[in-house]
Amino acid sequence: MNDSYMGGFSNPLSRGSSLSRERLLVDADRLFSIDWLIKRLLIELQGSLTPEAIAQHHKLFSNLRQQPDMWFAWQMLRTHHASLAKVEEFRQMFPEGRRLIEALNEEREDTIKKFMRFVASKRWDSLRDDDRSWREYARLLYPMKDKNALIEQEFFLLVDYICVLTDGLCGRWNQLTPASEAEQSDALTSAPDLDAVQPRAEFKAMLKGSWFDKYCSNKVKYDTNWREKFVEALFKSPYAQAIIESWADRSLVDMFGIIGILKDDGVMREGVSDLALARSVLACTTIQKKDKTISKYIGDAKKHPCYYWVREYLAGQAVE
Repeated sequence: MNDSYMGGFSNPLSRGSSLSRERLLVDADRLFSIDWLIKRLLIELQGSLTPEAIAQHHKLFSNLRQQPDMWFAWQMLRTHHASLAKVEEFRQMFPEGRRLIEALNEEREDTIKKFMRFVASKRWDSLRDDDRSWREYARLLYPMKDKNALIEQEFFLLVDYICVLTDGLCGRWNQLTPASEAEQSDALTSAPDLDAVQPRAEFKAMLKGSWFDKYCSNKVKYDTNWREKFVEALFKSPYAQAIIESWADRSLVDMFGIIGILKDDGVMREGVSDLALARSVLACTTIQKKDKTISKYIGDAKKHPCYYWVREYLAGQAVE
């Protein structure tokens, strides 16, 4: 892929950029929940819409393009209607809650892969709920628009679409569509496992990390499709609630314990140490845990309540 499509490796946004696609996928719910940013951008634009500016609207749009902050705010907001319409299409196609969530999650993963083609995506995690970070990001991104037309044509479209998909995945339907309250309620209540949506998606993303392929004993047998089905079955098992709760309090002991069971039962190559596995998993995620803590969770696999369920699943005997 050429430099112009990526946004140019010489631009300031590429320096110090470290956000990988794997980390972006795992932490997407947090990174793309940007209601705070939209509110700040609306306030920014509102301040420029004086009666005098509106009267000279041609000049107003010219000024918007000449100021990095205003340009960024306008570009972020102008694509919103198209994104809302696309997500509403998904609601029409998949009226049943669980299938809708799965479709939105798959669409978001595909869109994030496209978003990551731009160097500027690797600094997306620098945005914070304050006025300084987004202005700095805007000023670094601004010079790139003249070198790469896709910044205005595609980059902002992708960002906004990912954010709208994230709102849907996190259940914020009241912010997205003009549907009636009854329709919104139906969409939210038709999926009894909404509490499982985020932990299930995070565990899937974790198992799709490069660490899995690095240590896997059979990449063909335990491909990404197998991992998808394994996590789906796991979250239908009697142990789902415990996994959800440990995810919610961020202890994550269950997820790493299950990785330990997979290791013990031959899904990982022989001779891989718990510590090496822990470090590799952490390198592919945004999880803030000590590698020795994660290593202990992996090493205590036999103490995990779903130890025998996972073994039965691997043997083809667990009920899915």
